[in-house]
Amino acid sequence: MNMIVAAAVGMAACGISAATGSPLRVEARRWGLTDRPAAHRPQRRSIPFLGGLAIAAGTLMAVPWAAGDIRLAAILAGALLLAVLGLLGDMRPLRMGTRPAVVGLAACGVALSGVTVPLTGGWADIPLTACWIVVTTCATELLDDMDGALGAVAVTTALLLSLTALAGGLPAPGILLAALAGGCLGFLAHNWPPARMFMGDSGALFIGFAISCSAVLIFSEVAAGSLAGMLAGVLAVTLLGSVNASVVLLARLLDRRPLFRSASDHLSHRMRALGIGRQTAACLQAGSAAVTCMLGLAVAAGAVAPTTAIGACGLAWLVATAVALRIRLTGHVGPAGPRGSTRRPARR
Repeated sequence: MNMIVAAAVGMAACGISAATGSPLRVEARRWGLTDRPAAHRPQRRSIPFLGGLAIAAGTLMAVPWAAGDIRLAAILAGALLLAVLGLLGDMRPLRMGTRPAVVGLAACGVALSGVTVPLTGGWADIPLTACWIVVTTCATELLDDMDGALGAVAVTTALLLSLTALAGGLPAPGILLAALAGGCLGFLAHNWPPARMFMGDSGALFIGFAISCSAVLIFSEVAAGSLAGMLAGVLAVTLLGSVNASVVLLARLLDRRPLFRSASDHLSHRMRALGIGRQTAACLQAGSAAVTCMLGLAVAAGAVAPTTAIGACGLAWLVATAVALRIRLTGHVGPAGPRGSTRRPARR
């Protein structure tokens, strides 16, 4: 029954997200909320970026099932707060410390609601969990650098996390993630290459926060008190974002470029440098996320030992990061935009 409800909620969320995309595109153009062409981006027209609101609208289908659980309510409230923050950042540059401060505030709220990684068994787990959520949220957000990339990754990740929750006897988180997967799938109707709409920072932060927090919540329950099992699950679910963030930061450090300014040096840009098309690159990233999430599902089901999964994640991170850094980038790579800008104009 829970599986049927989750499927129904996911399909409804998909329909809502797809249907609201068109009017949001119109409103975005009316208010000038568009990502404009530039020398370092291949797009030849301005593209609206209110897609995050369509994703949030679809995900809100899960509110009735999340209302009875303070942890899920905290996750939804934090995700919506970050969607508003991202929307403000899409409209105008924010101060450098604003984004991490607000993400940290939302993460602390979730940790205080009971979503924690039991590293110490004491009060220190709250700030440590909040830090983990901030890091993985920002890492997931960085995947929004090409048409369809983060949307496709979010669909596969949320869907497999939903199955993990439902199989582990957690219907409410499963339904919430089914709604998120449906909302992202509906948005892909507008964002699949060539995109007619971007999700903007509002959608990227909303997705990153919802997935990061849900992974901690689900694996803290299904791991049955096993710290290794919980760590294996959350590491597997967030591995793709971790690899991308590591590649970006290491490449900028090695090239002595600013760490927090936009540049075309993400995994997707490196795939493009190899001659891989946008649609194929988005599918490859979604497929990679599916493989790692299935590893997390296998850990939850007891089919793979947690230590084996942790070792596999570590090895995959090392190999993928090393290989990606060896790919020679072509075209514009350097920073773009004013210092302190939270926009990512080099998204494509």
